[in-house]
Amino acid sequence: MSDNDDTGRMLEQYANAPTIQQSRLPQRSMGTMMQPEPMMAPQVPAKPRGSEQEIRADIKAFAAAAGNKWYYRIPVRDNRTGKQDWQEGPTIKLANDVARIYGHSSTQCRSMDMGDAWEFLARFTDLEAGFSMERPYRQRKSQATMRGRDVDRQLDQLYQIGVSKAIRNVICNALQHYVDFAVEEAKKSLVNKIGTDIEGWRERTVRGLNNIPVEVARVERLIGRASKDWMAPDISRIISMMNSIADGMASVDDVFPPIARTVEAKVESKPEPEKPAEQPRPPRTVLAETDAVDDLMDNEDPVAVAYDRGVRAAAEGKNRSKAMPQEYREPSRQREATVFLLGFDGKPRPTYAD
Repeated sequence: MSDNDDTGRMLEQYANAPTIQQSRLPQRSMGTMMQPEPMMAPQVPAKPRGSEQEIRADIKAFAAAAGNKWYYRIPVRDNRTGKQDWQEGPTIKLANDVARIYGHSSTQCRSMDMGDAWEFLARFTDLEAGFSMERPYRQRKSQATMRGRDVDRQLDQLYQIGVSKAIRNVICNALQHYVDFAVEEAKKSLVNKIGTDIEGWRERTVRGLNNIPVEVARVERLIGRASKDWMAPDISRIISMMNSIADGMASVDDVFPPIARTVEAKVESKPEPEKPAEQPRPPRTVLAETDAVDDLMDNEDPVAVAYDRGVRAAAEGKNRSKAMPQEYREPSRQREATVFLLGFDGKPRPTYAD
């Protein structure tokens, strides 16, 4: 058989072959949920998953370096009682790190534009155990962002926030046992790190508050201690609150309520002391800070004067650790210094027998 015969036969087979039509991908409607394509596990994982003890050890090591980056702390208000509480939880950084440490898994996220919101479908697949979990998350486009006024930029930020939250939610639910352990280790690691140099951390925390800016007195009132007395757990909580402000999850006034608002609330709730009828006195008001305060103390009760000066210093938003008058810092006037701080903190004025 010649080469020409072979060529002719091949051309004839090609001419009689059925016509091949290119198919188009099906168009999904915006209102239907996307179905994720099945994941195919590789035959040999790049890194075999370790035992539970090994996973926990790796998480503990990562937590020591991550610290407050692994968890957030934001204020929430109870609609029933009206009281403010705090909500803590894992960040997207923790979720990504825990999934990587767990190993041999896959996380996917798909989005659908629903008009006024995005619908995100996140899927976590344990390729080794054959376990899969899906969780939807809805991100409103009307949610206000903390930074920028450009509408397109705000939409970009909201879209990324939705992606992060969807991925975080599905990982934290699929690996809840390890995520809870990671959060606790991150908290302990930060407290231990602060404890090794608590004075230095106090100074850096105060500088960070001034850079926000926020008055240190507002933070002291919320924590319940002067900055010089902050302990490692106090500093850890403050740092996590500062991060929630920096990440745009809460405003300064939400995290650290202004002093004027707090003082006003305390004054309204504080009953006026009853005065004996035989010793009428004009209604007490906060004494003005003048050069004649020491002269007034010759005729007024020094304890009452010190208390009033403390109330006024708090109302003016002064720093608690710096508001103390110099004369009250003398050892002989320790009583007046104590009463000054009670007035500053809005606590009842004590009475002394002498």
